[in-house]
Order: sequence, then C-alpha cells, then structure tokens
Amino acid sequence: MKPMILSIALLTITPALLCAAQTSAAQTSPTPGNISPQAMQVILNSLFREARTMHHADLTPQQRAHVEAVHARVNDLERAGAKALHEGDFAAAEADFRESVSITPAPNTYYELAEALTGQGRVAEAIAAYRGGIYGPPYTVAIQNDIAVHGQFNPNARTCPGGGAEASWMKYALLLSQTDQGAEAIAIYKKALPQVPDANHPGMGLSLDSDTPSPETFQAAAHIALGLCVTFSGAGHDQAMSEFDVARRLRPDLPLTNYYFGYGWKQLDLKGVARQAYAAQAKAAFQQAAAFGEGDVKKAAEEALKGFK
Repeated sequence: MKPMILSIALLTITPALLCAAQTSAAQTSPTPGNISPQAMQVILNSLFREARTMHHADLTPQQRAHVEAVHARVNDLERAGAKALHEGDFAAAEADFRESVSITPAPNTYYELAEALTGQGRVAEAIAAYRGGIYGPPYTVAIQNDIAVHGQFNPNARTCPGGGAEASWMKYALLLSQTDQGAEAIAIYKKALPQVPDANHPGMGLSLDSDTPSPETFQAAAHIALGLCVTFSGAGHDQAMSEFDVARRLRPDLPLTNYYFGYGWKQLDLKGVARQAYAAQAKAAFQQAAAFGEGDVKKAAEEALKGFK
C-alpha cells in the first residue's frame, strides 16, 4: 500500500474524515489523538470512495493521482488474487481479495473472496462473503433492514445482474443448501436462473417443480446451471463436465441429469481410448434420458442418440 501512504500529505482531509480517523485512532492506538495506521487507512479508503462518486474533471491533480494509485493497487490485487485462486493457493487469494474489498467493495471481489474461503473449507465465512457481494458490504443499512423486516436476508429484494454473477449466485445457493438454509437457497436459485445462458436448451426443466425440493434434487439442478454457466463462458468444458457429473451422481435417476451428462461429454475434445470410454457412458445416459424423460428432455436425448452408431 506504499503509493497510498506516500500520497497522504497531498490530500485534502475533511473534518468528518478526520473525526472518523481520530475515533479509530483512539480505539487502535495507545496514545489518544495520534492517527494510527488503521485510522490512516480509514482516511485513505474514505477519500477513494468519495472521489469515485465525483466527476473526474472535478478532482484536484493530487486527488486524481491518489485515486489512480489506489486503482492501480486494486488491479494488482485482483490479478494476484485471481492467479492464486487458479493455482489453488486459497490463503494467498484470500489475503489479496480481503485487501481489495477493504478499498473498494466490488461484488465480484466478494465472490472471489468467497471462493477462496470455500477452498479452505471455511463455509460460514464464504457465505458471509457471498452476502457481501449480493446484499452489500457487511453491516450496511440494506442488510439491517432485511434482518429487521424479514428476520433474515431477503433475496427477493435483490436482482441478479447477470454478466457472470449468476454463476456466483448458484455457488452461494449451493452453500446455503449444504448448510440447511434451503429457503434462501431456493430464492437465490430462482433469481439467478433467468440469467443462466441456456439459449440452446429452451424448456429443459431447470425451473424447480416444487418450492421444497429435496436437497439432492436442488443441488443437482444448481450444478447443471453452473455447468451451463461454465460452458457458455468459455472457461473450459472439462470444468463444465465436472458440474454435470456431480449432478448425475446426486440424482442418477433423473432424465435431466442423464441428458446433461451426455451433453457435457459431447463438448469435450477427447481422443482415442478416452473418447471411446466416455462415448459409452454418454450413450447410456442419453438412452436413460430418452426412455424416462418427457417433453424437450426426451426430444433432445433422442436427437443426441442419432449421433451414435
């Protein structure tokens, strides 16, 4: 954070910000009245957020330089965190994303922080991070109102923006389902589902037939939705296939999970023995879907079987 600390002498500190810093200093420093490093961070972050609401031309050169330095720091943290997350270094990713959201609480960064926490098995903290992205940073007025009025977080007051957020909402819904928070899980799922890229499979039955599906049925549907998100994002068909495989393992009796297992296999670029092995499994899955499915699922499975000898 060196660029931020070096620029403090150039900034205009408002009385309100100084008061907040002095309050923080009294809580974090043994010498009342001294501005601690924690309080200094309060000033810097507050100035950054305040400047972001102003027109670029209205900023002083000093403020503009500070905002650009902080913006560069956030970008560096995002890149480092994404790299660590991809490499499975979840602790390093967590550190980068935590620092990033402390500067600017972007929803996508909260989602990435949640993934880093999930990777470490810290489910309760991951759920809190997802809530930070969906409902707003912790302890905001919106969250307090939700709890006061509904006794819980109110997903019906939020709209999934799409643009990739639907995958994070589905992951959040899965964590909720796995921790016996089914009502919110279903509400989040229904909010995210319209944003799932499913254009080539209209009417495939991902809408839940019941408001109280079994955990296995719900989680299978959510994994299928995640697989579709991955498929259409170009993130990798092997990752999508793993989601479809999990769904089928959860509910091997459902025509829908069998169809998507076969569908996922068709997206993989496999050669030789591996292709032959998956082909046999995919054909059996399509046959299961065709035999017991109805409507679009049955039609899609029968059409897919025409590609097998």
